[in-house]
Amino acid sequence: MKSVGTVARWATALATAGALLGVSAAVAQAAPVAGTEGLVELGTMGLEPGGPLLSPDGSRAYAVADDTDLHLRVHVVNTVKDRTVATVDLGLSYHSRQRPALSADGSRLYVVNGQTLSVIDTARHRVVSTVTLPDEPRPTGWGPGVTGALAVNGSTVYVAQDGPAPGTSAPTQGRVWAVDTVHLAVTGSAVLPGGQALSLVVRPGGRSAYVSTEVGIVHLALTTAAAPTVAATVPDSAHMDGLALTPGGGALYAVNDVADGTGLRVDLDHDTVTARLALTSGYSQLGNPVVSADGTRLYVTDGYPADDPAVLAFDTATGREVPAEDVHGFDLSTFDGLAIGPDGETMYATGMDDNGSGLQIFDF
Repeated sequence: MKSVGTVARWATALATAGALLGVSAAVAQAAPVAGTEGLVELGTMGLEPGGPLLSPDGSRAYAVADDTDLHLRVHVVNTVKDRTVATVDLGLSYHSRQRPALSADGSRLYVVNGQTLSVIDTARHRVVSTVTLPDEPRPTGWGPGVTGALAVNGSTVYVAQDGPAPGTSAPTQGRVWAVDTVHLAVTGSAVLPGGQALSLVVRPGGRSAYVSTEVGIVHLALTTAAAPTVAATVPDSAHMDGLALTPGGGALYAVNDVADGTGLRVDLDHDTVTARLALTSGYSQLGNPVVSADGTRLYVTDGYPADDPAVLAFDTATGREVPAEDVHGFDLSTFDGLAIGPDGETMYATGMDDNGSGLQIFDF
């Protein structure tokens, strides 16, 4: 068991770290920047922040949070000085699951706010274009589904959206929209078998994506010229939320959304569950899985109990917890995002603290 502040235990090959983050070899080999441990306050509203995302060299972290004026803002954080160096105002906040995405070269940040996808120039810290998603077909009186998870595939951004719902009832079929960022146009969508589109990842190579829904993990076939199509639903994969790809993209880890401490390992070549993981016993609040650049560790946040939230480490070969590598002692009381920096030794977590939302930087 480690506390925040412990020196990193592993060194990670830069090329492998670059593959995990989806950046080119040339970018990955630039000297990575290690973040300085600390807490950066974000918005003061008690709403879930989005992110974190790391620039290819690790010198900047991006997080999205609501503020007291009810505006949604992107916070650009200097990871060495632990301070916000710029903010980008995205206007009045509309309810969305904030799971933004960054282009492979780090030059563009994509954030959704309601039905609007904003494209942000990370060098100039400004919105350079927006795309409005089409309204989902829905009966009169039904509200549009919640937008949220994003994934980048070259010049295409995929946006996950819950299905429409009547009042407080469960949503009907969700969608994944394809947005052409060159022509700033929605090129089509795939209708999902489940109503909630929770997490979304694109497999390396750009030919398939996976989205978690309450009925299972859905495999989407991708092409550059057409809308995504549903290829399959992974059997026995219902009620999963967070998704994390292994470095080479051959497997996918998923954690539950029903607080029972379980997870899955999915073989993406065959769309089959190869391991059911009992990650914790009893009640837990697992989420935000990430896999180490060398593929040997799965890290998962656990927000329960609130007075001792933790990042738990698991051996990917056995699925067993490695308690000596767990991290405790956070200022955050809940987690909404987790990322590993390109140096392979620094982690970044977003969540809530006593002042609202924050970004915590720590060694692991």
